[in-house]
Amino acid sequence: MFYKTLFFNIFTACFICTSCLAQQKPDSVRHYNNAVYLELGGPALVYSVGYERIWYRNNWFSAISSAGFSFIPDGIQIGYVEPGVLFRDKNLAFEIGVALVSYKENPHNGSQFSTPDGSAKVLYLNARVGARFFSKNQHFHYRIGLTPFMELSNNEPLSRDNRPHLWLNVFTVGYRF
Repeated sequence: MFYKTLFFNIFTACFICTSCLAQQKPDSVRHYNNAVYLELGGPALVYSVGYERIWYRNNWFSAISSAGFSFIPDGIQIGYVEPGVLFRDKNLAFEIGVALVSYKENPHNGSQFSTPDGSAKVLYLNARVGARFFSKNQHFHYRIGLTPFMELSNNEPLSRDNRPHLWLNVFTVGYRF
């Protein structure tokens, strides 16, 4: 009789307390480590096509790096590399990054920073502060923000009044995989 009562109590406890049999709920947010994106404004000034990789992630923080380029048919080429961080809460993230930008312009454009052969080569430091919004399934992200920049070098000596210029990251759409 004692064993029947013991068995009945254990069976009832397990039946009533089904959470002891349940598996842990998986994270409801899907994470992807790679993204490709099209950006208007931003470090490449006019537009850029880029790739991004997440190197480290926990529930609220991600360390990222990205690289992108822009080509304007008139002979202007812009490329950049950018490390950054995301402070994330589900489908919204605050983003901070710093990009090193290379700007090259062909001789026939008559650039104000031209070398003796007429071409221009300028190096910028570009900061990024913005907000990122993720789609419900996490495959797409959208970004807006500010990207102030400052010249580090050009073909002529930099003047002492070299100040940061304010620029916008008008809109970015990215596909995450």
